[in-house]
Amino acid sequence: MKIQSVQIFNRQKSEINKKCQNQTQSPVVSVQDYRPIYYMPVFGSAAKLNLKYILQKHSDELPESILQKVISFSELDVEKLPTLKDLHDHVYRPLQDATSLDEVKSIYPEFKNVIDLKDYKTNHSKAINDIKKNMPLDGFTLDFLKKLFTPCTMDELVKFYGVRNRSSLTYLAESLGIKKLSKTYLQLYKLSDEAENERFAKKAQSYVRTDKARAKCNERAAAAHRTPEYRAKKRREMIDYYKRNPQVAERTAKISKMTWDNCPEVKEAFALYRSNLDQSTRRIIAKGLSGEKMNDFERRVFGSSMKNFWESHPQMRSVYQQRRIEVIEKLGKAGK
Repeated sequence: MKIQSVQIFNRQKSEINKKCQNQTQSPVVSVQDYRPIYYMPVFGSAAKLNLKYILQKHSDELPESILQKVISFSELDVEKLPTLKDLHDHVYRPLQDATSLDEVKSIYPEFKNVIDLKDYKTNHSKAINDIKKNMPLDGFTLDFLKKLFTPCTMDELVKFYGVRNRSSLTYLAESLGIKKLSKTYLQLYKLSDEAENERFAKKAQSYVRTDKARAKCNERAAAAHRTPEYRAKKRREMIDYYKRNPQVAERTAKISKMTWDNCPEVKEAFALYRSNLDQSTRRIIAKGLSGEKMNDFERRVFGSSMKNFWESHPQMRSVYQQRRIEVIEKLGKAGK
């Protein structure tokens, strides 16, 4: 077994999103809905990670010199193409042998605007202070480029130069006009090598089968959906979707009302929960439940209040979910 593609798929997430669009405005998705198998890479031959595939799927990830070479090779009618690893090592061999930054700039268009650290006008960089302790600033930029395109990861470079954190070194590199290699590119580089591909595939296959790996994958999936940015993005998407499909919005509202009416025990628990809140929050909740228009602050308060209720009453959450399913099935049978 070998890695065939670096694309990561999540069919389950896609299925859930489609279901949410058809059924609910604010779906409750449990950790169990995200299954590790949908986050696994696709296995196959490393030979399929050829330059034509990389150009088609990942051209945005390629450094300029590599992109030009890959385009040239893709236009040739040759049976055997070099691997990305072989091509990268060949293209950046002159960089490893270079003795000055000016020499490097004359060879590689992607480095023409790179600033030498000794000419960088700032006294406020933590990374520079750390680098000074380990090497002279004269020559750092050339040394950094050589190591970066070996290639090395930023984490490896942080350790080598003794910088205290990755973000400060990344910021310094960007300030000097140096674009780091993306994670996707580094992965493509490694996996285009047959031996590395096979080793990685075996390790990945054995890892994803463990209980620890499944739990970690589930937690990552759940955590991604707890971020304010993700929720805001999804809220905007759902609002746009309902604007384009008013009939779906009407059906969703109908499902929510019928579900709520069929949950007397949930309503009783929620009434008790709401009675312990301050008057302002109770007013906002009443406004949200009635479907009135709310401002951003009110939406945040309403969302936070509902979230706290469901988290503090997991048994009520289960009841509500089950009743909602029953309502959807009932409407489906009635053709509504």
